[in-house]
Amino acid sequence: MNTLVLKPNRKRQWLTAIAALTALILATMFLFDPKQNTLAKAPQPLKAPLVSIIKVSPQSYQAQISALGEVRARWQSELRSFVRGEVTKLNPAFLVGNKVKKGQVLLSVENSSYQLQLAEAKSRLSSARVNLLEAQRQMKQAKSNWKLSGVKTKPDSELILYQPQLKVAQDEWRAAQAALAAAEKQFSYTTVTAPFNATVISRSVNPNETLEVGQALAVLIRDDVLDIPIPLTQQQWQLLPKDWQGQSARLESLESGLNWQANMSRSTGTIDPTSRQRTLILTASADDQLVSGRMVKAQLPGKTFKQLLKVPQSAITRDGYLYLVDKDNHLQRLRADQVFSKDGFNFIRLPHSRFAAKLFRDQEQEQEQQQEQQEQAQYQIAVTPLLSFLPGAEVNPVSRTTPELTAGR
Repeated sequence: MNTLVLKPNRKRQWLTAIAALTALILATMFLFDPKQNTLAKAPQPLKAPLVSIIKVSPQSYQAQISALGEVRARWQSELRSFVRGEVTKLNPAFLVGNKVKKGQVLLSVENSSYQLQLAEAKSRLSSARVNLLEAQRQMKQAKSNWKLSGVKTKPDSELILYQPQLKVAQDEWRAAQAALAAAEKQFSYTTVTAPFNATVISRSVNPNETLEVGQALAVLIRDDVLDIPIPLTQQQWQLLPKDWQGQSARLESLESGLNWQANMSRSTGTIDPTSRQRTLILTASADDQLVSGRMVKAQLPGKTFKQLLKVPQSAITRDGYLYLVDKDNHLQRLRADQVFSKDGFNFIRLPHSRFAAKLFRDQEQEQEQQQEQQEQAQYQIAVTPLLSFLPGAEVNPVSRTTPELTAGR
């Protein structure tokens, strides 16, 4: 009975010993594993993050002003009827969208009553001419008779020498001439012609319609000379050179790659009270593509600025800052004083000389030396600043080649 009890106890002891030994071996392996034993190693210093930079030197650049404008015809005329009558003839080409030539007949109005007025005016003029000739003859005869009478004194009345009668005849002659001119003008209004080479924008008259005096007939635009008003902000206006008038500008289509030449001709001379903008007016010649009503983008030449930095737009943060890398590879933050933008680049003024001293020289250097160094040095600018950037943080700059920076001066 005692032997049977001891065997199970001894077996249980052996199993316990084996389990304990296995646990000891596993613990030893875990403690001496180099991957798990982080406490055995000293902490490694953090490496400075890589920052992509470009090196930019100050240069002289000419500003370019971009703004939108709508092409408009310089001359627009609304034709109206100056006579009353039925439309007897309507030119088939007198349709919206068609081009008409100067002097081309657009429509004719029934003119019998105006012919009558013209004939009466001619008759009146003829009668006045006869009366004038008769008055001139009578005055000449009266003067001759008075001279033959031998009387040395002047006549008691001007009527004796027919002077008032001649004056009346002359006035009637002038009135008849004016009446004939008015009748001829009225008669000419019965034929409506194009005042200039134009395009018909709208037409509001139909065949056999009875016109009234002052009734609208059509709207024509002269399409050989175009004006393009370009609204500019005060900042854009300040970029214009003093001698801007007469300089060339470029117009670009918003829908295609077409472009045209224009001249900077004049300005409105006033500031819009609502938008606070000033309007510059460009002049261009029309063609099949550049027509009234088209929206275009105007590229205007501006002033030439010295000592500007040309940086990609991606280098400026949303809140308007640049991050530069100084001589000790530390980040420095600078407010970007932008002058203008062009072709995906922003052109900014140089940093203040005190700020530049942090980038290139010690602050103990003289101010003139700082300025000279500032104008000759290359600025290391972070291309794509991150939200994690902090002024003074150490970085590892990696230069990036940007051939575009040498273009567009």
